[in-house]
Amino acid sequence: MTATAWKKANSLYLPEPGVDTTAIYCAHPYQAHPKYFPPGEWHDVDYRPMGIAEDAHFAILNVHLVISDLDPDINNLTLTARAPGDTLGAGNYQAQAITVWTNDGHRGVQQVVQPLVGGIGQLYWKAEQGGVPAGGGPTTYLLNGWVSMYGTYEDTAAVSADPGSILEIPLPADGRLVRLLPQAG
Repeated sequence: MTATAWKKANSLYLPEPGVDTTAIYCAHPYQAHPKYFPPGEWHDVDYRPMGIAEDAHFAILNVHLVISDLDPDINNLTLTARAPGDTLGAGNYQAQAITVWTNDGHRGVQQVVQPLVGGIGQLYWKAEQGGVPAGGGPTTYLLNGWVSMYGTYEDTAAVSADPGSILEIPLPADGRLVRLLPQAG
């Protein structure tokens, strides 16, 4: 079995209080909103206006998925995130809500990692009733996504697990640097 490659996040950035970090706000039936994107197609989302750096590699989206199920069909709401130029398909969604009974409902928040290139990511969402795109039925859908943090990572190979490595940990309280050295064998 091959190990999965992981990248080390160098920096994480949190928004200041009061900053609007809404990335997407989609409802079906349609409700006018500046962050609305129609369902069933890929959309470029520019994260730079909310203060995300152009060299950021990813954003963490908190996604609120809501279905108010008023019909007997199985209802499905999904969100897929990818970097511009990526070929990830919409069926590889990272967030989903589903309901199966009349007068059922779903409300939940999930986190999605949004890959970024130049401060831009791509999002795709869809709402389905009975396995087909929702259209005019009594069930309503809401998808609201906002950025909780963004970050960068190293483009180099994984950090060495060599027992002779030195681990340095900055201590935020006084700025000292602690060096953990391997014990002599």
